[in-house]
Amino acid sequence: MRTCATFDVDRDAVVFLRIPKTGSISFATMFRDTLGPDRWARLPDRRIDAWDMGSQRAHDQLRRFGMRLQTNLQRWTGGIAGKNDPLADAVFLHGHSPVWAPLPTRRRAHYVTLLRDPVDRFLSQYFYIRGKAESRHRGGSAEKRRVLQLEPDDFVDWLLNSPARKRLNGQCLYLASSGTYEDARAAAEDKLLAAAAVSDLGELATVVSRFMGVPEPEERRDNVGHNRPRRNPLGPPTEARLRQALEPDIQLFDFVQANRERFLDTARQHANRR
Repeated sequence: MRTCATFDVDRDAVVFLRIPKTGSISFATMFRDTLGPDRWARLPDRRIDAWDMGSQRAHDQLRRFGMRLQTNLQRWTGGIAGKNDPLADAVFLHGHSPVWAPLPTRRRAHYVTLLRDPVDRFLSQYFYIRGKAESRHRGGSAEKRRVLQLEPDDFVDWLLNSPARKRLNGQCLYLASSGTYEDARAAAEDKLLAAAAVSDLGELATVVSRFMGVPEPEERRDNVGHNRPRRNPLGPPTEARLRQALEPDIQLFDFVQANRERFLDTARQHANRR
C-alpha cells in the first residue's frame, strides 16, 4: 500500500472514488453531514461504466462533458468575482471520477473507495436500470428497452453479446483505464489510501474520519434494495456465464477482501500519529 503523511487540512483532500452501486451515496452523504457543504464537494461526472453510454449514446458523453465545462466556467467566473472555489477548498471530494483522471484541485489527494461483490453489483444495476425504464414506459436506450422486453437470463445473454460487455468490469475500469485486473490491482496498491467492501462501509468511514481528524460520521444506508427482490433472478448457467465475464472485477474484489486489514491499516497508522 502507498504511504502518506499525516492529513494536513490546509493542503490535503480525501478523494472518495464513487464506483456506482457500491454504497457510494451513503458514504459520501455521511461525510457531507459531518463536514458541512463548505468542505465537501462533488467532482465533475466522468462515469465510464454505464451500460447505456456506448457510441450510439454519444449525447450522454456530450452531456457529461457539458457538465464538466459548466463546472469549470462557474469556478472561473466565481474566482473573478472573488468567490471561494468549492473544489479547491473542499477537504472531501467525491464523484464518478476514476483515479487516472485529472483532479481539479491542487490539494494532495488521498484516494479511498468501496467495492462490492460483482454479481451482486450487477444485479443492483440491473434493477436500477429496470426501474428507470419502467418509469419512462418505453425504456429510452437500447439497454433500457431490452431490460423491459427480456427475462433476466435473456437480458444477460443479450448484454454479453453487446458492446456494453467491455464496460461490465467497472470496478477495474475506475482504477485502470485498461480495465484489466492486473492494472487495477497495481493501481489499488499504488494509489489508494484505503479500500473496503461495502459490508465494511462503517469501518472505512471510521478509518477515514480518524485519518482526517474529524468526528466519526453516523452510519447510514441509503437506497438499499428498494427495487430489488431478495431472490436471485438468474439461473445457474446464466450466472456462471456472467461470473466468467466479470472475472477481472471478481479478482479485484477478492484481492481487497483477502487483504482487508492491509487496505485499512495505512490510514489507521497515520491517524494514530495525531
